Amino acid sequence: IISAPMMLLVTFGGGVWLVNTGYVEVSQVIAVSLIALILPHAVEALGEQTWGQQMAQAAAVRIKNIIDCQHLEYPTTSEATPQGHNVSFENVSFSYGEVQALKNVSLELPAGSVTALVGPSGSGKSTLATLVARFHDPASGTVRIGGVDIRKLSETDLYQQVSFVLQNPQLLNISIAENIALAKPKASKEDIISAAKSAQIHDDIMALPKGYDTILGSDTKLSGGQEQRIAIARAILANRPILLLDEATAMTDPDCEAEIQKALTNLVADKTVLVIAHRPNSVRGADQIVVLVAGEIAAVGSHDELINEPHYQSIWHSTKADTRKVAK
Repeated sequence: IISAPMMLLVTFGGGVWLVNTGYVEVSQVIAVSLIALILPHAVEALGEQTWGQQMAQAAAVRIKNIIDCQHLEYPTTSEATPQGHNVSFENVSFSYGEVQALKNVSLELPAGSVTALVGPSGSGKSTLATLVARFHDPASGTVRIGGVDIRKLSETDLYQQVSFVLQNPQLLNISIAENIALAKPKASKEDIISAAKSAQIHDDIMALPKGYDTILGSDTKLSGGQEQRIAIARAILANRPILLLDEATAMTDPDCEAEIQKALTNLVADKTVLVIAHRPNSVRGADQIVVLVAGEIAAVGSHDELINEPHYQSIWHSTKADTRKVAK
């Protein structure tokens, strides 16, 4: 709206009328017109400066948060060797500042089983799951893998046990092949292709002009579903015995969901799996379902065992209602 032509039109049009009526002189109209030419650029520059300052402040906050992150110490070599692939939470509590996220959580994930975490937003599902990968250390209590406190494992040994597929895949600005092989850099091209096929993403990759040599972010931009399947291919290739899975289909469109479900079926076979479930109907076949409410375990059992449990029933019915709204 504030543009130089518009400002000139207003000043000249108004100026002619004011000169004719004797209120101002021609020199005054010329002076105002010159100011009007500069004013839009000045306002635009001020707006850009303000926006740049806000962006810089936001970036500074993010950098400060990274600098202030607690540095987790890992032993140079593991102090013990896990005996199996079961995961145990023993009286685990965790807080974000003054916000209590988990309260005395005790839970056993048997080796080779699928455990699903359900609960309302903010109930502590993601926090509990990511403690296994040691994104944080609990304020109190212990997380164990194969009977060993994960704080006694070296970083290398811990991530030989655990892999994860999160809702927002972290893909780097490198080739698709390198992204898939991130956890196993020396993997052969045949192994990378095999993992991509299992993840239902091989055909999509081959449809790109450079195939597996396509640089993400430079040569192409992938859809959310494609990014998820590349992350799944990475986890398949890594082949760790313990898998943390933030329900991969929760934020994808229905067209991708069937392909991602096929990929997940290939991924979870014979692994100890902990699923963060946003839609309980997608994990009704889990070996055990854990209902979290305000950072505490409200109930544990199979779908059939929990169907009449008040918290689970509430989550189940609210999800079904949301699904019906989307369908309409």
